[in-house]
Amino acid sequence: MTSALHLAPSCRSVAGLSERFADPARLEPLKWLAVLAMICDHLALTVLPQHQWLRAIGTFAYPVFVMSFGVGLASSRDPLRAARALVLPYVVAQAAWLLISPSAPWNVLLVCIYAAMAIAVWRYLQPQRFAWVALLVPFALLAADLHGYEGGVLGFAMLAGAFLFALGSPWLLLASSLLWFVLLPSSGFLLGVFAVVFLPRLPFTVPRVRGLLAWVYAGHLAVLAALMRFGGVNGLV
Repeated sequence: MTSALHLAPSCRSVAGLSERFADPARLEPLKWLAVLAMICDHLALTVLPQHQWLRAIGTFAYPVFVMSFGVGLASSRDPLRAARALVLPYVVAQAAWLLISPSAPWNVLLVCIYAAMAIAVWRYLQPQRFAWVALLVPFALLAADLHGYEGGVLGFAMLAGAFLFALGSPWLLLASSLLWFVLLPSSGFLLGVFAVVFLPRLPFTVPRVRGLLAWVYAGHLAVLAALMRFGGVNGLV
């Protein structure tokens, strides 16, 4: 696939790294660690505002989620199926966020849906040179409303960068990760990026259930929204 995409790695080390990086099974345990980090972040944001230290743990989650999704799209034969599978969890998650805070941005699942649709169009247009325009459309949508999407342009750039790195080209992921860290320095974020790229495959496996992570994301937000709005729990809104 990489030869058709004109994305040949510049050296053997990049080729070997991208092979390991593109292994979805290697990332499965890491994604569940990111789920725990995300829940810590959202607990501090909503029902446990007195424990803001939990938010530092939560910064680990975002890079792991978007980069893992990008890797998954690189190995997926049907990116549109991935987009469709996220629609209902996205609706539930967004409704929950709006209950928690009416000013909440569009959540990260919408960024993932944009990415899956763009990559599906890009693959359909291959090998035409203008196929790259399909990947620029989400950039334009997100850039038009910088604060309206969770992660925004840089989040999408990291997702697309992970997709391209899985195919052999690391440069977009490197640039977007460095820029994010410069603008929003966080040890948790840096740890997430390094874990996804460099962590070796663990000696145990985690069963992979299609769509489960998206529903865990939506479900825990729904529980937090219910606690805040109907359970008398006060937090940061």
